[in-house]
Amino acid sequence: RGPSSTGRYTQAFTNTEILAVPHNLTLRSLFAILDGNGNVVLSDVEIQDNVNNATINFADPQSGTVIVVQPNSVTTNRFTQNFTSTNIVEITHSLGARPVVTIVDEFLNEVIPSGIRHLSDDVCTVTFGNIQSGTVLCEK
Repeated sequence: RGPSSTGRYTQAFTNTEILAVPHNLTLRSLFAILDGNGNVVLSDVEIQDNVNNATINFADPQSGTVIVVQPNSVTTNRFTQNFTSTNIVEITHSLGARPVVTIVDEFLNEVIPSGIRHLSDDVCTVTFGNIQSGTVLCEK
């Protein structure tokens, strides 16, 4: 799609190991990489972002969509949900687009989940290998 006034950029890609992403969002951005099934790619990915452009390196050829969002203070582009002692969290964020999802624990340390799956433009699930507590942050 390309950049928009909402600070969001999406780009589809097919069978790629090195992906150039000219997002032109001018600030350090948040990234989500989805495979063709809506699952977030969590491993074997390196992202180099130099403010307006990024390069994504995959260990093996991948197909899917990259989503880049520019963090901002517009609360209509953000959703948070706390969770306690669980290994799966379903989030109904109602943002109308697949957001970048970040998870933090109660000490604000980022938690890497075992999986993130976008079920629709308004719902996603986060799974953990162990029982976790914390907050899911969704940024559109």
